[in-house]
Amino acid sequence: MALPKHKTLIEIERTTTQKLQLMKLCKRESYDEVINRLLEKEVRY
Repeated sequence: MALPKHKTLIEIERTTTQKLQLMKLCKRESYDEVINRLLEKEVRY
């Protein structure tokens, strides 16, 4: 599996962590609520 060269290891780890958190949150909340929260975080940074 080839990863895009512009992605750093930190970016990959962060993305993986976000996916894991998303999977955990989806068990408790609706998918839309989780996505909205992640989008809000992205907008802030």
